[in-house]
Amino acid sequence: MPSPIRRLCHWGPIAVLGIIKLITWSMVHLMGMWWPPNESLGAALHAALFLGLAASTLYYFLQALLEGPGFVPLGWKPENEADTEYLQYCTVCKGYKAPRSHHCSKCKFLLLTLIFS
Repeated sequence: MPSPIRRLCHWGPIAVLGIIKLITWSMVHLMGMWWPPNESLGAALHAALFLGLAASTLYYFLQALLEGPGFVPLGWKPENEADTEYLQYCTVCKGYKAPRSHHCSKCKFLLLTLIFS
């Protein structure tokens, strides 16, 4: 796995960080011009809500970027032994494949995948 700094120094994450910065700066500038937060309670709540959402967007993007996908531990077995008949066995990792996992050809580990249905 590449280091966290190396993952950040790529055109994709830099572009996303630039887009987040551009949208946040534009919104703060327009809010200050058309609905200043120091003039009404509604404007202050709107500014606080927007800045909270912008901060959480940045936080969760960096978490996803730096944390990476979840790995299945080597030699993983289900808690209930009866469940092994429903699982596939990975001969490379010498363990059972967890549900919704696949073997990555680059890092040679079983990775947990997210399936949105």
